[in-house]
Amino acid sequence: MSENTKPRGVDLSGYNAIKDYGELKRLGYTFAIIKAVGSRGAADKFAVHAEGCGKAGLNIGSYIYSYARSKAAAEKEALIAVNEAKPFSLDLPIWLDLEDTSLLGGLTSEERTANAEAALAVITNAGYRAGVYANPDWLENKLVKSRIIGKYPLWLAHWTHSPDKPSKYAESYNADIWQWGCDKLGGADVDSNIALHDIAAGNPTPPPKVSDKYKVYVYGSVLNIREEPGLSAPKAGTPLADLTEVTAYLPEDVRSVNGQKWLYVYVPSADIYGWVVKTSLVRV
Repeated sequence: MSENTKPRGVDLSGYNAIKDYGELKRLGYTFAIIKAVGSRGAADKFAVHAEGCGKAGLNIGSYIYSYARSKAAAEKEALIAVNEAKPFSLDLPIWLDLEDTSLLGGLTSEERTANAEAALAVITNAGYRAGVYANPDWLENKLVKSRIIGKYPLWLAHWTHSPDKPSKYAESYNADIWQWGCDKLGGADVDSNIALHDIAAGNPTPPPKVSDKYKVYVYGSVLNIREEPGLSAPKAGTPLADLTEVTAYLPEDVRSVNGQKWLYVYVPSADIYGWVVKTSLVRV
């Protein structure tokens, strides 16, 4: 049994099969951070884990395992996480997990940091706290550390393989949560964490509400949805037909390019996100 008396938590994904969420509480865990976004968008079992942990009395947060190599892709991941969070009351931040060099290699520290900031801004603007999960190598060598440390809550991944063997980085990075290694739950490994600060304070504003819905008004035959604002940006998916319904989240993300205003939207019928010229949209 650990001598560390600080709050203990687990992080869960689709790989974790939890038969009895009450067992987590009985074993002394007080919080769970659950994977909400992965390689295929919304992650498997997020809703199942979130509901189970919530009913068991654990504080819950979520995380994005980021594959984003551009600001547009990072913003899309963040919007999916916000969408997944809406049915639940999150006590912890939505965390951006930055750790996989095989996915995010070939980018500069500046590019990775700018992409992260784009995602974190979407989360914050939607009314949630946004945090960063990273290990010391990423903080020192793959991100612009000065734009992360002290700017966002930090979930530090530094495995000492014991909650009683403190991380030498936790204090200097002012980490809020420390992932120390794996524990056993029902005979299976589960990543385990210690809350170093009182991070389970809820989110600063109520969960976001979808803005007034829009419908596309197409002047020609179709309207293209873009990966970035601007007529020259790559197409994000199948062109939108007249009267296609789209939604935006408050506050709306609007950008101006060459005098045109572009709105970032979600298209439920096609399950895609992207940018549309705002003059082509009518509130319904």
